[in-house]
Amino acid sequence: MTLRYDYSNDKRSVLRKRKAYYAYIKAKKKLIMKLALFTIFLVILRVLPYILTVMDIEDESILKREFRMSNILWVIIVILAFELTYTLMKLEYYAYRYQTLDVIIDDRGITLPDWDFSTKTQLFLPWGQCLPTKTKLYKWDKIERIYYDKENQKYNFVIRSDNHEESKVIRVPLNIIDNKEEFDKVLRKSGKFSLLY
Repeated sequence: MTLRYDYSNDKRSVLRKRKAYYAYIKAKKKLIMKLALFTIFLVILRVLPYILTVMDIEDESILKREFRMSNILWVIIVILAFELTYTLMKLEYYAYRYQTLDVIIDDRGITLPDWDFSTKTQLFLPWGQCLPTKTKLYKWDKIERIYYDKENQKYNFVIRSDNHEESKVIRVPLNIIDNKEEFDKVLRKSGKFSLLY
């Protein structure tokens, strides 16, 4: 039995990727604008008191010394703001790349988002794992079962581990599947798909 699902060059796939790109550019511009406004605000907040008080102090060297020492803290704040913005931009980039991945089915197996690669490129983030930006072919003999989580609108692929560890579950959201009906049809042919788990 021939299994085939590949919409990577379909109009729907192209439109999905284009929307993801424009959403990424829009989010990136917003982050840059927020960083610019925050930086300007910090500069004004830092310089204004110096300008207002410089005339009230006879010994300007004292004021300059205090101004210079406290500048270290402000520089650290600005660096942290830039670092946070960069990290958020990377997350937006990963989200964009994830939205452009293609799920492909053929007789060899299923090409799915590679969460193992995502773990290797993990940023130091306390709030979770980066989205994968690459795909990996999982052969049919490694796929134990497939089911659809209707509540969360995600396909769950239970993959057997190579190292005799517990099976892992790869979740694929519906929004990167370009033709659900055709996708379900091909999955049913595989004999490993069930609507309910």
